[in-house]
This record gives sequence, C-alpha cells and structure tokens, in this order.
Amino acid sequence: MIQKKERMVRENLQLFSHFSRRKRGEVQLMETISILFIFFILVSLGILFYAKYKSVAFQHQQDAFQEARARELTLRIVYLPELQCSKSQAEAEEHCVDMLKVNGLEDWKNTLEEKFTDYYFDIFSYAKVTLYQIYPEEQEWEIYTPPKLGFKSARTNRFIVALRDDTLGETTPAYGYGYLEVVAYS
Repeated sequence: MIQKKERMVRENLQLFSHFSRRKRGEVQLMETISILFIFFILVSLGILFYAKYKSVAFQHQQDAFQEARARELTLRIVYLPELQCSKSQAEAEEHCVDMLKVNGLEDWKNTLEEKFTDYYFDIFSYAKVTLYQIYPEEQEWEIYTPPKLGFKSARTNRFIVALRDDTLGETTPAYGYGYLEVVAYS
C-alpha cells in the first residue's frame, strides 16, 4: 500500500511537472506575443509621427519657397527698366518709378493685351502687380494681372517707391510716394 501511494505520488508529480512545463511554455509564448504586439504598435506610432513631421516640414519649405519667390518678383519689378526712373545718361534712380513710363505701359497693356500678357508672363508668371500712389493723392494702377484660377495660396509683398512725374513739375520733376504690391500665386 505504501508503494502504491508512493507510485501515485510519483505519477502525480510527473503529471504536475509535465503540466507546469507546458504552462510555463504557454506563458512564455504569451509574453513573447504581447511584447511583439507592443513593439509593432510603437513602431507604427513612430512611423505616423515621422510622416506627420515630414508633411509639416514640407509645408514650411513650400511656404519659404513661396515667400522667396514673392521677394524675387518684387525686386524684378522694382528694377524693371520699363518702370524705373532714369537720370541723365540713362542712369537709373534707385527705388523710383517713372509715372510717364507707367502711363505708357498701361496704354500698351490696353492696346496689345494678349501680347503684353504673353511677354510679361515669362518674367512674372502668376503674380498680380499693382502700383499704389499715396501722396499727393491716392491712385492705383494695375500693372500686370494674369488670370490664375484655382490657386492654392497667395503671398503678398510690398515695396515702398518714389513716384516721379515729369509732367507736374515746371522745371524739376514732381515726386510723390507710394508702394508696389506683388501678389504671387501658387
């Protein structure tokens, strides 16, 4: 009887050790699966944050490019020979717009509208250029306005200029001041 009991205890111990090893294996497998699950969640969150960061960085880069383009267009217009005031011997005055040239440019724009737009499109592409006179009286001239439908964004840049009008002064030209406004579309 004692042997029978010992044998039963041994069998129970073997069975228990077999089940405990199996149970330990199942627990280790579940731990591995849960660790892998958490790892993949962390990796996917990292990928999502990186993608969001890249899209925001790309947008900032686009904005900086658009701003630089607007500044470049403004400088092109300020130094455009068709608008610049000229001193003797064809020397240009800095930051000055000749109103006689503006009026001549406006007449040319009205008479040869398609050729005017084609010629200046290569220089300005999609940008609206407007000259505003503030002193002695407020006036406005649209120098260049191409049709741009469905634009995504627009950057506005302004540049203060002197406005010289040789027709108003008796011996010396009359000066006023205003600003050029450039709206660059994308």
